[in-house]
Amino acid sequence: MADNFYAVNNLSQPLAQLYTAARYAEYEAWLKLIPELEEDFELVSEQCARHYGQSVKVVTKTFLALQRLTSELPQLYAVLQKH
Repeated sequence: MADNFYAVNNLSQPLAQLYTAARYAEYEAWLKLIPELEEDFELVSEQCARHYGQSVKVVTKTFLALQRLTSELPQLYAVLQKH
């Protein structure tokens, strides 16, 4: 029986390793881009959307989700950082 339920989590497969690393890198990049409270949220979202090639709506939703994760859900955030 396999240790991983999803093939995407099977780290014995090179392609799964590659995509896991890509997802982790994107997650880390988003965390570094979260605007500070004193920054203009809309301006930062528009700038990131231009440079990231995403819509402002996607960037805004991602920022809001990550702000909630990091500030309001510390136990979940700790689990994500661990795994």
